[in-house]
This record gives sequence, C-alpha cells and structure tokens, in this order.
Amino acid sequence: DGLPQVRGAADLPPCRQYWERRWETFFERASAERAEVAFEDVPWPPPQVCVSGVNAADDPAARKAKLRLALLRWHPDKFMDLYGKFFVEEDRERAMAEVTSIAKALIAEVQRVRDSEYPATGSVTQTSYTRF
Repeated sequence: DGLPQVRGAADLPPCRQYWERRWETFFERASAERAEVAFEDVPWPPPQVCVSGVNAADDPAARKAKLRLALLRWHPDKFMDLYGKFFVEEDRERAMAEVTSIAKALIAEVQRVRDSEYPATGSVTQTSYTRF
C-alpha cells in the first residue's frame, strides 16, 4: 500500500521528471529496505516549484488528478505512517514540519483551483512553502 506514483512521467518537464525519478527511487528504497531515512534522503520539492505539477495548460481533470496525487503523497499523517518510523530520531520532527508545510501549500493551491483562479491559458502562480 504505497503512495501513488505519477504516470506518464515522460510527458513532464525535465526538472519535474528528475524530481519524480528521485521520488520513485526514495519510495522504492524506503518500501523495500525499511532502512533508516535521514531528512536529506527525502526528495523534498524545491520551495519555489509548484508541488502538484499543476499548470495553466491542464484541463480540470488533469488538475484534479495532479492535486489528488500531491495531497496523498504529502499528507502529513499518511507520509509519517509510511515513513516516520524509518526516520532517524533527530530528523523525525523536522520531517513532519516539512511535510506539514508542503501540505498547507497544496491546500492553498486546491482552494485556488476551486475558486477558478487558474486561467485557461498562461502561467500559473506557483505555490511556495516554507522550507524547514
């Protein structure tokens, strides 16, 4: 029962592809080895990027799917249930703070999508989060 992965990663921009590959590597390692995980082992999204990957060219269904994936991946309880026990003790609290910050940014993004603040074309305002 892991977190869902992005399908069709080849269609993503190169920087997003790189991040998704890092995420898949982390997910596979943590799922298979159940090894200790340090804060630096997690492929945290850079604060200046749109964590969900939503962009202005996406239709409503694609936006919803991307936001759902991101919310599942970065839900604090789900993330910590899956990985929290593997974090080295000194990184566990910091990881929870980071995941919570990402989740808050995603919730703000969901609200903007619901409020139809994303234009049909053009650029999307990026949701940033506070890096711990």
